[in-house]
Order: sequence, then C-alpha cells, then structure tokens
Amino acid sequence: MIVAVCQHENRRQNGRTKAGTLRYRCKDCGISWTESTAKLGGMRIGMDRAVKIIELLCEGMSVLATSRLTNSDPHTVIDLMVQFGEKCTQYMEQNIKAVHCEEIQVDEIWQYCIAIAQDFRTAAGAG
Repeated sequence: MIVAVCQHENRRQNGRTKAGTLRYRCKDCGISWTESTAKLGGMRIGMDRAVKIIELLCEGMSVLATSRLTNSDPHTVIDLMVQFGEKCTQYMEQNIKAVHCEEIQVDEIWQYCIAIAQDFRTAAGAG
C-alpha cells in the first residue's frame, strides 16, 4: 500500500531507501515518500534487518553490539525491541489463558538471589 503525502495522481518511482523500500516522487509538487511500513509500526527498516536485530537480541547480544553489526541506530534497536515486546504481550494475552502450573523452575533467578544474599552477608560481616 502506498501512502501518498500529496493528493496528486502524477507520481513515479524514485529509487529505494537503505533498507530497500521503494521511494516515490510526485511530478506535480516534487514531494517524495516511501511505501507504507505498517508491518513494523511505522519504522523505516526492512523486515530482514528487523528479524536479524531480534535474533541477535534474543541470543543475548547488547544493544550497541547489535546496532554495530546490523548497521542500525541504537535507538532503532531499542524501539524495535520495545515494539516486539508489546506484540509478544498482546499475543500472550490473546492466546495463553487458564494455564495451571504445579511446578515452576527458576534456577537462574534462584542463583541470582543466592549471589545477592551472599554479597549482603559478606558486606555485613566485613563491617
């Protein structure tokens, strides 16, 4: 879907953005615009780059390292991460309901709590 900025019908293709999105220019008024990026909530990065960013973040890579590897701005990476989190929340609220849990495994959180408790004990004993 093309979202034209002006209301003129006399337009032509005018190259592509860095992300590969088609650009258009109005022949009457000279205004240029890109195709709608509704898939990514108005963000101007391509789907391939967005998928790569999410993959790297899920692997535990930092925001700055991800931005360097994907040649993206760190703010873009953060915005995409927030948007992806919101979409995951919506998906979970719509599809995961009435799940009964008898046991929950929280090994990593438990190790973190133990480490914090040991730090407090060490600080209290040293003082």
